[in-house]
Amino acid sequence: MKKVNVEMVSPPSGKGWWPKVKNVVKKVGAVAAIVVASPLKLPKAVKGVAQYLALLAGLVEASKDQKDE
Repeated sequence: MKKVNVEMVSPPSGKGWWPKVKNVVKKVGAVAAIVVASPLKLPKAVKGVAQYLALLAGLVEASKDQKDE
C-alpha cells in the first residue's frame, strides 16, 4: 500500500508579507520614538539604536504614502 503525504497548507490570502512588515515596523518605530523622547538616562547605544529604528519607521511610512498616491 502506497503512503500518501498530505500537507496542511492554508491558501494564500493574496495580501503578502509586506503589510505585516509595515505593521511591525510601525509598532517598533512608535516604541523607538518613545525611548528617544523619554527623559530616562539610557546608554548611548540604546538611544542610537532607537533613533535608527525611528528613522526606519519614518522611511517605511513615507514610502507607503508615495505608493498610495
